[in-house]
Amino acid sequence: MSFELDGRKKHIEVKTTRSSIIRSFYLSKNEIEFSVDYSDSFYLYRLFDFSSIDSTCKYYKVEGNLKNSLTLTATQYNALPK
Repeated sequence: MSFELDGRKKHIEVKTTRSSIIRSFYLSKNEIEFSVDYSDSFYLYRLFDFSSIDSTCKYYKVEGNLKNSLTLTATQYNALPK
């Protein structure tokens, strides 16, 4: 959590990858739900093309409800015996 200059809360999630901007990245169900519940103060910063050699990267920012801004694809299920 951070704060805006006027004191409002700012919830920040950062995702860093070495891959390019067109490669997918992982988000948890909780992260997506949090962005829905706190859409007025949620920010996702995606750092990509990260280089550990010189710590350079590019980034973009997504604000609010991630369901409105990203194409989300379910890739896992939690399974229990019946």
